[in-house]
Amino acid sequence: MAAAHGNTEAQSTYKELQSALHRLGCPPNYPNVTLFSVFTSPVGGRGLKAVKDIPRGTPIICEKELFWVVNGTVGAIQARDPHFQALFCPPNNPTPQGRFEANRFQMGKDTEGRQKEGIFEKASRLNHSCVPNAYFAWNYKSRRLTVHAIVDVPKDAEIFVNYCADEHLMDRQQRQQGLGSYQFNCTCQACQPNTNFGMASAQRRQEMQTLDTRIDNNANNTLPVERSQQLIDIKAFSLLLQQEGLFYPQLADVYQLEVSWYIREIEQFADGTGSTRYRMGLLEEALEVARKQLEWDVACTGHDSPEVKKTSRTLKVICGLGQ
Repeated sequence: MAAAHGNTEAQSTYKELQSALHRLGCPPNYPNVTLFSVFTSPVGGRGLKAVKDIPRGTPIICEKELFWVVNGTVGAIQARDPHFQALFCPPNNPTPQGRFEANRFQMGKDTEGRQKEGIFEKASRLNHSCVPNAYFAWNYKSRRLTVHAIVDVPKDAEIFVNYCADEHLMDRQQRQQGLGSYQFNCTCQACQPNTNFGMASAQRRQEMQTLDTRIDNNANNTLPVERSQQLIDIKAFSLLLQQEGLFYPQLADVYQLEVSWYIREIEQFADGTGSTRYRMGLLEEALEVARKQLEWDVACTGHDSPEVKKTSRTLKVICGLGQ
């Protein structure tokens, strides 16, 4: 019976993944098709721009590192790599170390649990935006850095990623300070304080800070009124992210918060108390939100990524609660 149950779960997970791919209309991987070119970016240095329209979910880069370090220090042999030397080097720190710090990417941990940082021939040319149109992730399974389109990227548009975590919870000054090691001032639409979008962005990000703190403070609250308010706050956070154009990973993370809320609420009635209709409604809501999260995971990290596997496990949990 255990084996049969395991096969049923595997089939269910496979169907959820295939359904997400179908809903997304994800394009196939084009390993031999060039989607971008290197150009002199108005942001600074040499960036990457789309040479054709790139649909959301398209894998743009899947790349092995030139080299990686764990102590943040570039060795003499690494510094002589011609591909590394071709990357941007900040004028106020024209050293191999300065070049490394301006172009590095996080790429998981080594066998001793130390954080690895790597340099990549293509991905290291990607410039930063606080409202990016692409997402990078280290896939420890394939041992490659992947970059996927978060939204549709039109031909000739520059491809941007977000260098820093939790920037959606920072004001403009904090974001600029966080980019210090990259030696440039961000001029994306969220960092232009005198434009309509820039002013609205500042307000949205301030509201997101407030909501994030309130959600965190009420995470373990079991009182019905506070639980209901937490769901209201989570949904408000989700809406602000969508208005800001921050879909991944921020929106997916908030979807995970919402799913966790539904699971906790369902477990409140595990003993059979409460309305069956209410419990089934919670299950339906949880499944809908988890599927949205899975879609974003697939679109921005690839169908074989650790993030997809994690969200698939969450879907299994939800389906189990309905049995």
